[in-house]
Amino acid sequence: MAGIYISYPFCAQKCTYCNFASGVFPRELERRYIAALTHELRTYAWEWLPETLYLGGGTPSILDSEDLRTLIGLVPGRPWMEATLEAAPGTLTPERVRGWAACGISRVSLGVQSFAEPEIRRTGRKYTAQTLEQELGLLRQAGIANVNIDLIAGLPGQT
Repeated sequence: MAGIYISYPFCAQKCTYCNFASGVFPRELERRYIAALTHELRTYAWEWLPETLYLGGGTPSILDSEDLRTLIGLVPGRPWMEATLEAAPGTLTPERVRGWAACGISRVSLGVQSFAEPEIRRTGRKYTAQTLEQELGLLRQAGIANVNIDLIAGLPGQT
């Protein structure tokens, strides 16, 4: 199965455990990155059709809705067998989630990392179990039923 991975290396905050090439960068750098990525997708000579799409990061769930529509609209093969967007808990809103579904996102990978609130705080994250419950409801209401939850073993303070 052929797929495409699009990296969005921008975050609202850098989590303490993260070693990915991502971070909090000036908005101007993000604008230039989106422009370059848009240009690359427009000019790429597609010799194959992606069957899957994966938007990872960073935190693609904070990507501007219009930018997301533009980028996804440039990837051929829609409807894909699966289109995934990585999301950080606390970044989902009804408008964003509806926009993802309208763009063809069929799966969301939530970077939960832990359900233990002391561990969550040590990672620098700002969500609660109640936040997750509300956000899972938003996804279901938008028709995105395929949800992955990432958990990390070995966070500071775990035994």
